Amino acid sequence: MTHVQQGIHDKQAALQSLLKELQLSPECLACVGDDTPDIPMFDIAHLAVAVADAHPSVRAAAHYVTQMSGGLGAVREVCDYLLEARKR
Repeated sequence: MTHVQQGIHDKQAALQSLLKELQLSPECLACVGDDTPDIPMFDIAHLAVAVADAHPSVRAAAHYVTQMSGGLGAVREVCDYLLEARKR
């Protein structure tokens, strides 16, 4: 991984800064989250994904909710979802 940030309180601002640094638009962005601090990222992401065991408010804010829980295959499910979408 090239860009890792930990202990971030304002995830939306950090994400917007990263998009600017990488010269990417939100249309290029998918976010995966599980807890309420992730919701502000969902507001700018083109695809917001909540894992199955995410907080109910996170699941409600997501475009897609995985069948698998965090740490139990959710990332693989998201990768498969994105790869399948590229075929369409």
